[in-house]
Amino acid sequence: MSSAQLDIAAGELHQAAALAQARSHDNPFARWSTLAGTLRLVAAGLHPLPAPIAQRANAGSHLEAALTELNSVAPDDAPADLDFWRAHILDLQRLVEELEAASGAHGGNRP
Repeated sequence: MSSAQLDIAAGELHQAAALAQARSHDNPFARWSTLAGTLRLVAAGLHPLPAPIAQRANAGSHLEAALTELNSVAPDDAPADLDFWRAHILDLQRLVEELEAASGAHGGNRP
């Protein structure tokens, strides 16, 4: 199994979660806060100890990088549930785009 790629993908998801949490302004009911928790859960499903990853411009770029890592896992090395995790990340990527659009439409960091 390709642990390094899963480790990096999990690190990307943790960084995306940190950015989402910052956008929530510590409001536990904000959609960004919910997204942050979900990103952390998916990251834990990929790898329990994620790699340290440099901060990117936004959560969407971290999700894109995570998908790139997962897509580079050779089929023979992939865990049986890789498609499951990939599908979750694709759904979360769409949610990030939706939240970014809503935030931009309202002039800032709307929860």
